[in-house]
Amino acid sequence: MKPCRPAALSIPAQPVQGGLKGLFEPGLSGGPWHPWHPWQWQPWRDGVMAMAVVRAARAARAVQVAQRAHSRPMEVPAARRLRMLQRPKEDLRQATAFSRVSKFLSMPAEPAETTEEHRSDSRKSQELRALLKRCRSPEGLVTMLKNALFEGIRESSIFGAAMQTCGYRCWWMTLQKVRELQLQNAIKFDAVATSIGLTAITWNLRNEGLFDVLEERKEPALTMAKELWQEGVINAVVLTSALKLCTQLECPAAWQWGQQLWQETESGIEKNSIVYSAYITMLERYGDFSEVDRLLDFDEHLSPVLLGALVDLAGHRHDPARADAIWKKMVVQKRVKPIESSYNAYARAYLVSGDPEMAIAKMEEMFVRRVGQFTWINAKDHAQALLILYHSMPTEDNKERLQRFLRSSQVIFSGGGQRLSAAPKTAVEEWQKLRAGAQDLLRRSSQESNVPNTPHMPHLHDILLTWRASCKSRMASGPNFAFAGDYLPHHLGLLKPLSARSGDRSDSRARGKGRGNGKGKGKGRGKK
Repeated sequence: MKPCRPAALSIPAQPVQGGLKGLFEPGLSGGPWHPWHPWQWQPWRDGVMAMAVVRAARAARAVQVAQRAHSRPMEVPAARRLRMLQRPKEDLRQATAFSRVSKFLSMPAEPAETTEEHRSDSRKSQELRALLKRCRSPEGLVTMLKNALFEGIRESSIFGAAMQTCGYRCWWMTLQKVRELQLQNAIKFDAVATSIGLTAITWNLRNEGLFDVLEERKEPALTMAKELWQEGVINAVVLTSALKLCTQLECPAAWQWGQQLWQETESGIEKNSIVYSAYITMLERYGDFSEVDRLLDFDEHLSPVLLGALVDLAGHRHDPARADAIWKKMVVQKRVKPIESSYNAYARAYLVSGDPEMAIAKMEEMFVRRVGQFTWINAKDHAQALLILYHSMPTEDNKERLQRFLRSSQVIFSGGGQRLSAAPKTAVEEWQKLRAGAQDLLRRSSQESNVPNTPHMPHLHDILLTWRASCKSRMASGPNFAFAGDYLPHHLGLLKPLSARSGDRSDSRARGKGRGNGKGKGKGRGKK
C-alpha cells in the first residue's frame, strides 16, 4: 500500500469572505464543523494554511512595494555582505521579507519620507535603478545616467543607485562625474540619496582591492561630504553615514567636523543605538577613551556590532590591553552577547599585535560557546596565526593543529561561487598563497627535523603571507626571527593539547606536547 499523502492545497486567488469562519461554512467543508469528526480535520488544516499563505503573500507584496529599490545581497561586495547577513536581529529596524537573506538592511527607507520628486513607481525607473546597480562599466553607468536625463527621468533615486554602485566598485572618478551631473541638472537629494552619497564617498577612500585610505583623497572627499550634508535632507541615517565617514578619514579636519555635526544635531534628530554606535566608534578612533567609557555605561547604546568595531580599532593601534578592557566592560560587566564578527575582531587584534597564540584561543572560545563558524574572512587569519605559532614552536601538537585546519578549511575556498557566503577571487588567491607557504614550511621542517634551524629555512617575515599580517601587524616591522626561535609570548596552558579533546583521542598524531599545553618544551624550543 502506498503511504498516505496530503491532498494538494488550493490557495484562493481572492480573499476569502469571512476570514477563517468562511472556510468552514457548509458549502465549503461539507457540513457544519464538528471537531470530533476526523474526516473534517483535513479541510480545516487546508483552510488555516490557505489563509496563512494569503496573508503572507499580501505582506510580501506590500513589503516589495515599499522596499523595491533596495540592493540585493549579491549586489554588495562579499565582505560587507557577509558582515551584514551575520548581524543580530536587534540591528534590523524592519525585515524586508521572511528569510535570513532578506533581512539585509539595518535601516530601510521609510516610504513616508520619500516623495514622487525623489522617486517614482514607474516601471522604467525601477528597471533603470536595477541596471545601474548591476553595471560593471564606469563609462556605461555615466551613459545610462545621461540617457535617463535626456528622457526626462529626474529622480534622486536614480543618482542614489549610481552613487551606490560607484561606492561598491570604488569608482572614485565616476562618483565625481555622477556628482557633477547631479549638480548640473539641479537634482535635489532626499535623505536616502544623501546617505548613499556619503557612504559611497567612504568606500571610495580606497582603491578597489586595497585597504589603506589614500591620503590624496581625504580633502576632496571631505569637501564633497560637507556639500552633500548642506544640500540634502538630514535625519538619523544621514548623520550615521557622516560619522562613519569621519571615522574612516582619520584626520583633524574630519574629527572637527564630526564633533560639529554631533553638536548641531543634539536637539533636532532622535538618535537611536545605531547612531550612538557610529558616534562612539568615531570617539574611539580619535582616542577619546574617557568619553567612550562613559557612553558605554548606558545599556541602550550597546550592541555586539559596536563591540566588534571598538575591539577592531584597538587592534589597529596594536593595543590588546584596550581590546581586553572593552571586552571586559561590554561582555563581562554589561552582558553584551558577542557574535561571530566580535570574535573575529578580537582575534585579529591579538594577531596584529604579535600574539597569534592568544588569537587562536579566541577563535577556539568562539567555537566552544557555539557563537560562530569559520568563513573565508576569519579562516585566513586563523591559518596565519597557526602558521606563525608553528614557525616559532615546531612541536608535534602545533604541527598537527596547522595540518588539520588546512585540510578542513579547504572547502571554504573551493567552489560555491553562487553562494552568498562564497569567497571572492582575491580571498581565494590569498588563501592559496597561505596554504602553499604553510605546506612548504611543513615539508622543509620534516626534512630537516634533526637540524631545524638551517640557513635555508624561512624566517618570520617570509611566512607573513596575508595582507593583514604582512602590512599591518607589529611582527612585520619587528625582528625577522629564525625558524624555531621561540619568539612569541608565553601562555601556559592556554591551548589545550589535541590529545585531550573529545573526538581527537583516537588520532595518535594529535598526542604531541607543545607550548600552550603546559607540559614541557617541544622540539626545537629555545633555539635561536
